[in-house]
Amino acid sequence: MMTQHRLIQYLTAWLFLLMAGGTAMAQDDFDPVNPPEPQMLNRIRVVAVPEDAAYVSGAGQYTTGTTVTLRTSRRSADYTFRCWMADGEVCSEEMEFNYVVGSGNKVFTAVYDYNPESPAEPTLISKRRIYLECDPADACSFNRASGEKAEVGQSQTIMAYANQGFVFRGWYRGDDKLSDSNPFAFTTPDEDVTLTARFEFDPDSPGDPQGGQEGVDNPDVLPGDVNGDGLVDIVDVAWLIGHLLGSTPEGFVVTAADVNTDTTVDTADVTAVVNLILNK
Repeated sequence: MMTQHRLIQYLTAWLFLLMAGGTAMAQDDFDPVNPPEPQMLNRIRVVAVPEDAAYVSGAGQYTTGTTVTLRTSRRSADYTFRCWMADGEVCSEEMEFNYVVGSGNKVFTAVYDYNPESPAEPTLISKRRIYLECDPADACSFNRASGEKAEVGQSQTIMAYANQGFVFRGWYRGDDKLSDSNPFAFTTPDEDVTLTARFEFDPDSPGDPQGGQEGVDNPDVLPGDVNGDGLVDIVDVAWLIGHLLGSTPEGFVVTAADVNTDTTVDTADVTAVVNLILNK
């Protein structure tokens, strides 16, 4: 019969072998899953040449397969966009294009040519600059940029928006008064010209910041009725688009065109006129 001491030795040895085998098995079976490889980021650089010729966007770090929109816009009219280049090759001739990120870093260059306007160069359409000034200087704003070019012989609708407390007193070229109307239909001469909108400060008079149609006492202008026919329809949309493209039809009502009353006639007003037609 196995003594108690021998039994304890036997059980101890058996337990030791069992634990050793289990440890070996555990070591053999332990195979943890490796963590996934981190996604590689590819650096995209975007530059302009010459550096001060343009603004660029789209630079950053992206994973492979990401679609990135690269854009550029010139800082000055003296520069002309030529193309986008990468790795010594032309990759786009559009100022905005999409690029699907590959593997590795990449540099995109927006290439511009310095091409200042030369007065000696012949042009098919003769244009001159119309400079706009306000007297006093803080009395108003305009419906177009000062110095913007206009075709010689074409009528331009020019509007001065009075600031609060100022009353319009006329359009002047130098000391010569040209018109009491605001807006003012001005025919572009064959030379650069400076027009001055003169105002008088009268805090007791609310004035008419929007003005009215030239030659017509019309304080209640129908918003969107830019051709003044009493209707807001597709014709008004066409007239408004023509005005924004620089071909203002005769009789164009600027106050009716500023549908959203933000003192600026722009594409937002085109959308507003379309909505007026659709919601009739």
